[in-house]
Amino acid sequence: MKAFLLAAGVGSRLRPITDTTPKCMLAIGGQPLLDIWLDAFDRAGVDEVLVNLHHLPDVVRNHLVARAGSRKPPAVRTVFEPELLGSAGTLAANRAWVGGDEMFLACYADNLTDFDLRSLAETHRAHGAIATLTVFRSDRPSAGGVLELDAAGTVVGFTEKPSQPVSDLANAGMYAFHPRVLDEIAGPPPRDIGYDLLPRLVGRAKAMPVEGYFRDVGTADAYRRAQQEWPPTIGSTSCTTSQAWSTAAGREALWTSALSRASPVLCFFRPVPHRDERGFFCRTFDADVMRAAGLDPAAFVQHSLSRSARGAARGLHVRRGDGEA
Repeated sequence: MKAFLLAAGVGSRLRPITDTTPKCMLAIGGQPLLDIWLDAFDRAGVDEVLVNLHHLPDVVRNHLVARAGSRKPPAVRTVFEPELLGSAGTLAANRAWVGGDEMFLACYADNLTDFDLRSLAETHRAHGAIATLTVFRSDRPSAGGVLELDAAGTVVGFTEKPSQPVSDLANAGMYAFHPRVLDEIAGPPPRDIGYDLLPRLVGRAKAMPVEGYFRDVGTADAYRRAQQEWPPTIGSTSCTTSQAWSTAAGREALWTSALSRASPVLCFFRPVPHRDERGFFCRTFDADVMRAAGLDPAAFVQHSLSRSARGAARGLHVRRGDGEA
């Protein structure tokens, strides 16, 4: 499997840091974002990654040469863009690289997450759609792409950076695509995935929720927070969480906090797939993991996109033995 890591952005909102360091080389937890992504691709079974470059390309190239010397997978190729092609433009310009494959991944390098990309690839293969998007609950949905989903997880609405967002369900910038998606990228570059591609896939693309930690490291404040939060660990937070979980008010507060991309509260719960005829992309937290975190495994905790009366995905819910909370 192949993957694009979209890393050519200038990072103007992160200046002066990015005057000397490209965004994908920002260090978090002792590692540049680039290595965090390459390691995640390797765990997901990606064999080859294409990284597009524009701003300070030699900084990235030199790092990749050093990484290649250690023979650490996956294989990486770089493509320099003298003029930015845009995220979709990069995909279109490298059509031949993925044209014969069943699927490929594409991710934005300035996001930080411990989301398992294998689940994205597996979900995409399972439903066979032209594209599978990842989504999260945002406290600032107008800052990115906003989605509407039907009960089957099909994208029925998408608007990039709307002034009046219809929901807080936001695009997480991790995609699984069938190569025929490249036929949808029309016009000269720059072409953008959010503005120029995803609106054309409404009614045909599917979506799945991001499990675990997620942060867009696009501003100096977000970068500072990411450095404080990464890596997500059980640590002392589990004690606080266990105590909060013991009351209904605490449970409500934790779930409310978990809806914000700024919160790593649920990061230490490793969900496992769970199929539920009434659910949608369900993940059930393993009882042993819950016990290790100090939680009562008698509580059946489900992380899923639930549905409103009109069929729109709307959030998280907790189901216990005595009903739903």
